[in-house]
Order: sequence, then C-alpha cells, then structure tokens
Amino acid sequence: MTFGLSDPARRRRRRLWGRVARFLFLLACLLVVAVFSYRVGVERAQEDVGGLRTRIAALAGTNARLARERDQAVAERAAALARAKAVQARYDREVPTGPSKALVALLKRRLAEGVPAERLGFVIGAATAEAKCDADTVTKRFIVQTPLYNGPNGAVSFGDNAITVTGEGESARDAGGNPEAWYDPAAPVTLHFIHVGGEAMSVNGKLPLHHSVVLGDTEYRFTVLEGARGFVKVAANRCAYP
Repeated sequence: MTFGLSDPARRRRRRLWGRVARFLFLLACLLVVAVFSYRVGVERAQEDVGGLRTRIAALAGTNARLARERDQAVAERAAALARAKAVQARYDREVPTGPSKALVALLKRRLAEGVPAERLGFVIGAATAEAKCDADTVTKRFIVQTPLYNGPNGAVSFGDNAITVTGEGESARDAGGNPEAWYDPAAPVTLHFIHVGGEAMSVNGKLPLHHSVVLGDTEYRFTVLEGARGFVKVAANRCAYP
C-alpha cells in the first residue's frame, strides 16, 4: 500500500524537475540568443561607426579642398579686377577722347598730307589760349553768281589782295516758280577762297559760313552772312598765327 502511494509522488517530482529542466534549457537558449544578438549588434554598430568616421573624414577633406578652391577663386577674381582696372587706367591715359581725339585725327591727316612733324610741333607749341587779332573787323560784300547772273561785283579781296573770295548759289524763284537773277539765301551756297599763287579752297553750305585761311604767320578768319538781295557780307578778322 505504501509503495503505491509513493510512486505517484515520485512521478510528480520527476515531471516537476523535467519542467524545471526544460525551463532552464529554454532560458539558456534565450540567453544564448540574446548574447549572440547583442554581439552581432555591437559588431554592426562598430562597423557603422567606422563607416561614418570614414565618411566624415572624406567630407572633411572635400570641404577643405572646396575652401582652398574658393579662396583661390576669390584671389584670382581680385587679381583680374586689378588687371582690368590697370588696363582701363592705361586706356584712359593713352587713348584720346573728345577734343584730344579730334586733334590727334587732325595731326594724322596733316602728317599724311606731307606737313613736317617739326612744323606741326612748332605750331602747337607756339599756340596760345587767346588769339592775337586786330581790334577792327573788315567787312565787304559781293554779288553771288547764279545761273542767270555772271556779272560784275562778284568778288572781294582781303590782305592787300592776298585772298580773293567769290561764290555762287542757286537762283531764287518768284511766286510762280520762275528763276530769278539773284541767289536764294535759304539754299546752300559755294564760296571760293583763292590765295596768291592760285591755290583755292571751297566751302559749301547754308549761310552763315565760317572759314579761315593761313598765309605765313597770319590767319584770316572769315564769316559770311546774308546781305542785301543778291549780296553776301564777308567779315574778315586778321590774327597772328600760330
């Protein structure tokens, strides 16, 4: 009877210890899995940290290179601006503008015409800001020649007959459109300035017209204005040249 009662108790204890053993085995497996997962996680974290450090180092190198390139570009821009400023300053000094440009063009033309550079230099060096001219202006008049008039009083002389001035123009027209003998003062006229020896220069345009003639050390400055019907008035002023 006693044996029968102890046998179930023994089986219960065995089952209990079996359960405890299985629980401990399961707990051990879970612990092993946890430890393995932890180690794997640590290794992966270390790998990620190493990769991030490598990437940070590469980015730092790239940033340093870009900073050097930026500084070099800023320096090159500053140098380019300085060179451009120097070129502009040299251009402003050496390339004539305004009155200087026109004067240089005139000098080139006169040199091309055969005027010696020494003569041009002397004239420029002797020129003064104010011209030395006679106080009195000589005024004369003549009849402008037209297709219908080619008569007397068609010229005047100045400077002891050193310069003769003549001219021609278009015929004026009456109310019916018919040409008349005298010139039309509203239309262009052509004036001829004839020097001693036959040299002549012509000027064309609407009145008033201005012209100057140089003879030796004297310059004659002419202003031609409309006069009485058929006439023009020529005002001449004599000045020292240069």
